Amino acid sequence: MKKIKLFLPLCVSILIFGSCSKDFLEPEVDQYITDDRIEELLESDPNAAAKLIDASLRGVYSTLIEWSLNGNSSHDFFGMKSIDLATDLTSEDMVQDVHHHFGFDYNLDNREAGYRRTSLMWALYYKMISSSNIILDTYFKEEPTSDALKASKAKVVGLRGIAYYYLINLYQQTYKGNEEALGVPLVLSPLDENMPRAKVKEVYAQILEDLSYSADNGLITNADKTDVDQRVASAYLAKAYAAMEDWANVEKYAKIAYDGITLRTGAEMVNNGWGDVATSDWLWAYDINAQTTTLYASLYSHLDGTIPGYAGMLGVTKSIHSVLYNKIPSTDERKKLFANVDVYPDIAKQYDLTASNKYNNLKFAKTPSDFSGDYCFIRAEDPLLLYVEALVEQNKVAQAAGELEKFVKTRNSSYSASSFASQSALREEVRLQRRIELWGEGTAFYDFKRWKVGVKRNVAGTNHRVKLDIEAGAKDFVYQIPQNEVDANKNLGGQNP
Repeated sequence: MKKIKLFLPLCVSILIFGSCSKDFLEPEVDQYITDDRIEELLESDPNAAAKLIDASLRGVYSTLIEWSLNGNSSHDFFGMKSIDLATDLTSEDMVQDVHHHFGFDYNLDNREAGYRRTSLMWALYYKMISSSNIILDTYFKEEPTSDALKASKAKVVGLRGIAYYYLINLYQQTYKGNEEALGVPLVLSPLDENMPRAKVKEVYAQILEDLSYSADNGLITNADKTDVDQRVASAYLAKAYAAMEDWANVEKYAKIAYDGITLRTGAEMVNNGWGDVATSDWLWAYDINAQTTTLYASLYSHLDGTIPGYAGMLGVTKSIHSVLYNKIPSTDERKKLFANVDVYPDIAKQYDLTASNKYNNLKFAKTPSDFSGDYCFIRAEDPLLLYVEALVEQNKVAQAAGELEKFVKTRNSSYSASSFASQSALREEVRLQRRIELWGEGTAFYDFKRWKVGVKRNVAGTNHRVKLDIEAGAKDFVYQIPQNEVDANKNLGGQNP
């Protein structure tokens, strides 16, 4: 891993996201705030550190939505959500109806070392890590003693832990059974250079350390949803522990993440559309506006077929797999989130749909036509269903069935979990509910890997355009490390198959 040496672009990041307070900063530099100026501010203002850290983080958060990275300007990259969409398309639950942007992801043919997809994923998450390391090195050479500064540090290390969670799951198989396999380099300081690949278990140890600090010291919740707060850190801790099959800790942290959050009902999801940053069940999100929208290179250009983007104007629509759709009962409101002229003619008429649009997603409809729909990185339903899954895996079947029924009834008033009496039956039902509830939100790739379930598209009645079956644990679900990183880092220790 090459060292990235940067000054703190404080006023630049603030100008992007808000006004720069002249009487607070007054830097005697044109664009960058120097180390000496930072020291002056820290000595003169006891509250300066938290303000400087928050301003620095705004610059880091902008990488979550950027589409111009390492010279890239393609419309199939727009930060984290483009990675979510690309990985969802490798599963069996999402269909891309036309070969276009994301077409090679859908074909499971976009993982090799020389391809742009793997290079951009690697660059994005290591940029997040590098930026976090610079902030930690600048402000936290010693452990803070005040709760306020601990909360500031919690935001930074939480972001780094999340980046490593995604990296290790993109560039290696799931944790369980692969603990000794080579993962990704652990870069924990701005001085770290050309680090070797750490073992999977070592990367997970760092993920747990970072996210545990964030969960223990972070604010319970942040009003604007942008920061990694206690709930967000706990949600990703639950995800990491689920891959490790440490179900007691999944139960613990998933509960922290979702408990007390107001969930939307199925009817609200159908009637109100996908939502925005203020949506009650969104835990971590980014407020996209007229200044920050990336227009055609954006999530909703590719997902919302009701606005004139790639999906709506060129017909590059994303549909649910017919097999999964047919498992959703007609009494479940979530079935209305997908087009079906025969079942819901009134909805089809509302969106001017024809029979050829069967199975097209309407889950992400009703977003603004200027592509300024807000980005949701994780919502409360994800850890809630992890909580139920943890109960199942600990053989707390009755409790799990009760919690699952309580949740699904908010989508399907006729739902009953009483028929899933055994642990194995309830396990399959919880997995099904995750696939239905979180469709299109970037979870399928990671869930299928940790469940050790392969992709089955070549089945009777499928609407998949590319029909293939791939066994669990195949190399197709592990991205190769970018070739430029392999060439630059002679200490890396090997390439993925």
